[in-house]
Amino acid sequence: MIKKDSTQYEKLIRENRAKRLLRFIFPVQYTKARLSDRPDIVSPSIGCEVTNSLITPIFEILSREPSVFHGDFYPLKEKVEKILNERGREIGLEEGIHDYERIYLQKLKNLNSGGYQLFEENNLFIFSWIYEEKAVMEFLELAEKPPEHYKYTFDRIYLFFDQVLMEMILGSGEYRIYPLEEGEQRRILKRSAREVRIKTLLHLPL
Repeated sequence: MIKKDSTQYEKLIRENRAKRLLRFIFPVQYTKARLSDRPDIVSPSIGCEVTNSLITPIFEILSREPSVFHGDFYPLKEKVEKILNERGREIGLEEGIHDYERIYLQKLKNLNSGGYQLFEENNLFIFSWIYEEKAVMEFLELAEKPPEHYKYTFDRIYLFFDQVLMEMILGSGEYRIYPLEEGEQRRILKRSAREVRIKTLLHLPL
């Protein structure tokens, strides 16, 4: 049994949320998707790795504040600073709250490591939760021109914010936005956690 507060349990919930979101928005491509490892989500011809872009200290605090992921986020930095200060944590936010470059380059390295199962299409799903325009624009520029020494690159990158999924089709410069109704998003996120809880207890695959 996996304890609720374990890192592995939270990782499973995050991956299952990504799987359910992808299945909801892209039912044809991801209808047979299941959780795996390296990559985290596999479908017959698609592999998708899942990660989070918030810097670790902020993610740890915000993950215990579910209300932050819904409603009015603005002004963003002031709201984040308020939460951190209330909990006695001082973290400089001058560089932003996301760590896109580090996590992207690490996932790109993993994709080319030899221990990663490659598919016809290899994608990356990033939970960003909170939109920072400057950070997102800089990341998209980086993703469009990955380091040349890598043989394999991701075909699509999904960025998930509150009630919005952004799809980036690499190589074509094409971007698509898929809005989610708040009620539907809440149902998907809640059911994802419930499914992990039940299936881990019953030792069933996700």
